[in-house]
Amino acid sequence: MKSKIIGVLDIVLGGVIAIGTRTFLHVCGGGAGMNMGDSMGGNEMKMACSGVPTASLIAGIVLGIIGLGLIVAGNKKVVSILLGVLNVITGIIVIGIPTFIVGVCGGAHMHCHMVTRPALIILGVIVAVAGAVVAALEFSRSEEFASSVDAEPAAN
Repeated sequence: MKSKIIGVLDIVLGGVIAIGTRTFLHVCGGGAGMNMGDSMGGNEMKMACSGVPTASLIAGIVLGIIGLGLIVAGNKKVVSILLGVLNVITGIIVIGIPTFIVGVCGGAHMHCHMVTRPALIILGVIVAVAGAVVAALEFSRSEEFASSVDAEPAAN
């Protein structure tokens, strides 16, 4: 049951991560990033944060698929443990998108630095913790089951 709740949470957070960076958590200039063009020479300079929406879209879709897998897996402990670990890895990737994978603009006043970066870090931490909880709960349930099965023959 807890895996299904975390699965629904993953789908919701995946949607926020995927869609949020293109709407209310947008990077500098809004949408998929802004190109700073020189009006005289036509030289364009891509903003450092311009890859964040695409990377976040991919991470959000992957997280939604993991959430769907948790809902469908039901009581399959090994699958739930594996999906929990994948959840943790996806959470670390979401944290990494604005920090060390893609990065954001250096200016402290930029929207991507003030809003997008902290939001993705917080969402990534929530995703990673939720995955760790699923993996730990399913692993402890499998340990309890194994110990109860081992104790049964001793009682005979």
